[in-house]
Amino acid sequence: YYIDSGEATISGYQSGVSRIIVPETINSYQVTSIGDRAFDSADITSIYIPSCVTSIGNKAFNNVTNAVIYYGGSSTDSFDSDWNNEGLVCYLNIAKNEILLQDEMEFIKDPNDITSAIVSGHTNNANRVVIPASVTINNEILAVKTIGESAFKGAEKLVNVRFDSNSNVKTIKSSAFADAENLQ
Repeated sequence: YYIDSGEATISGYQSGVSRIIVPETINSYQVTSIGDRAFDSADITSIYIPSCVTSIGNKAFNNVTNAVIYYGGSSTDSFDSDWNNEGLVCYLNIAKNEILLQDEMEFIKDPNDITSAIVSGHTNNANRVVIPASVTINNEILAVKTIGESAFKGAEKLVNVRFDSNSNVKTIKSSAFADAENLQ
C-alpha cells in the first residue's frame, strides 16, 4: 500500500492468502482506493471491499478468474471502467459481518429475499461439500435457496456436491459450477 494526500491505496497483495478483507484503515489512514493491477494474477477466492473504497483502478483483478467480490458500497460507477476486466461476480451492499464462511463455502443474505441465503463462493479447499438446508447469519436462520453465479467456479478439488435431505435450493445460477472439472 501507499499513502497519498492522507489516504491509503492498496497497491498489491501478499501471496498465499485466498480470502482477502480490505481494511477500512491502515495506520490510521482511510483506505479509499485500490490501485491499477493491485491483485493482478492473485490466486484468491474472494475479496471484501468496504464502502470507504471509492476508487478501483484499471484491471485491478487482471488474470483473477475464480473469485467473488463483496463490496460494501451500492455502486461501482466511480471505479475505472476496466476495473473488473475479468467479469468477476460482484455483490453490492454487503457488510463484512454478512459474509458467512462455513464448511468451505461462503454464504450471504439474499438481497432479493430477506428470508434466504445464497451460496456465493468457495475456498477451493474441499473435495466434497453438502449444501445445507439453512445457515445462520447475524443470528438469523436463513433458508439456502440459491447457488449463486460462479459460486464454485474453478473449484479444482471439488468432486462431489450433495444437498441436505431437507434442501431448500430452488435456483442454481449460470456458471455456478463452471470449470469445476473434477466434479462428478
